[in-house]
Amino acid sequence: MHTLVLALKKMSADDETLGKEILKRPIYDQNAKTTRFVLIDLELGLQQRNHASFSTKARPLDLDDRLDNGKPRWTIEHILPEGKNLPEYWKKQISPNNLSAAGELQTEYMHRFGNLTLTPYNENLQQKPFAVPEHPVSDNDAHYDLSKRDYKDNGEFVGIRLPLQINASIPEEGESIEDKESWTIDDIKRRSEWFRDEMLKRYRFPDAPEVPDVPDAN
Repeated sequence: MHTLVLALKKMSADDETLGKEILKRPIYDQNAKTTRFVLIDLELGLQQRNHASFSTKARPLDLDDRLDNGKPRWTIEHILPEGKNLPEYWKKQISPNNLSAAGELQTEYMHRFGNLTLTPYNENLQQKPFAVPEHPVSDNDAHYDLSKRDYKDNGEFVGIRLPLQINASIPEEGESIEDKESWTIDDIKRRSEWFRDEMLKRYRFPDAPEVPDVPDAN
């Protein structure tokens, strides 16, 4: 086994290189299927590690569930939206001092891990604002669709407030998702570092002792 591990290590990037690539590469744009696999695998791993899940007998959670047309129910959501014609709200969020630079920043950061999560409501969220504090959601709202953070359907939060483990990294330390009112480039960078750390924990190679050279019998 250790020989196989050593052989794979020689073929693969080391942890330091992998960590750097996670921070700088727009991974979704390069391989959406791999990105979705990693997000789901990390979520399941964190649920197991933290003994936390919002899956119940009455409503089992299956992140690999398929719709009747065969497409995945759970898909990748870009918090900072992808697509052209970025709304004015988002331009002000990511580049408040220079709105003309917002498109360039969007292109550079929207596909990074720190900007991604999972949702079964991707088509509903699209380019909605992160939050609309002037029109807050209420406990009595069965449906709320003004923001990604508070999107609600059938009385349940199904947007970014979904209690996924990977969503716990959206607010900063000491901040709750209910209190977080903005989503900036610094947030994407911060959360990308969180993903890097979690991925290096989960996908690091097992340690294997070096195999000493065997002297030639001749």
